[in-house]
Amino acid sequence: MEYSTVSEERAPQERQASGSSFASVLLVALGFLLPIFLIPSVDFPFQFSKTVLALAFAVALYFLFSVQTFKSARFSMSFSFPLLAVLLLPAAYLISSIFSSNPTLSLFGYQLDSDTFAFTALGSALTLVVMLTVTNARQVFSVLLGLFWAGCAAVLFQLIQLFGNAPLPFAALDAPYVNLIGTWNDLGVFLGLIISLILVALGSLQLSKMSSLVLQAALAGSLAILAIINFSIAWIVVAVVAFAM
Repeated sequence: MEYSTVSEERAPQERQASGSSFASVLLVALGFLLPIFLIPSVDFPFQFSKTVLALAFAVALYFLFSVQTFKSARFSMSFSFPLLAVLLLPAAYLISSIFSSNPTLSLFGYQLDSDTFAFTALGSALTLVVMLTVTNARQVFSVLLGLFWAGCAAVLFQLIQLFGNAPLPFAALDAPYVNLIGTWNDLGVFLGLIISLILVALGSLQLSKMSSLVLQAALAGSLAILAIINFSIAWIVVAVVAFAM
């Protein structure tokens, strides 16, 4: 009897740990895939393919979180001003879209375009489920690590595009300025984020020689591409982080 009681107590804990591990894998995959995911076809715009991917991950994370909540019969959520902003932003877009000159286009766009209510609601939903799912610093570090490797892949791809004169045999990737992130300025902002993460890692983490060399190579490639883009907002972000470090 004692053995069965212990097993019954451990089973929910083991299921909860398994669910948390699966959520961590999904979060890392989201951090890695979302910046670089694309379908190399002119029929699937970059933003639309990334939006569909974000929607799929949001549904999967919400399903996993719901299952864990029902099994544990516990739900806790602390109020914060960032959370309030996440909830109010789609509400503001909804009101603005209803009273716009073209409500349907403002609500949904053509393909869940940015600066529409549907796109903002999806982003807020994804942000909310990440806030609910991430419960410790290790998960945050894992997501940032996935984002960093996505940045390395984006930098390598762009160097090949620029100096190889767009060698990939796809119509959607036939120009050197085409990148994995979106527009040219989007790439600049993303590189600013990656450079900031690298500066923080080099300045605050104890790294092996190989890891330090990889980070320095990624930093050099990111700075080279950012210099070509020369987007002022990205430079401001990098300057602020560099000064803080």
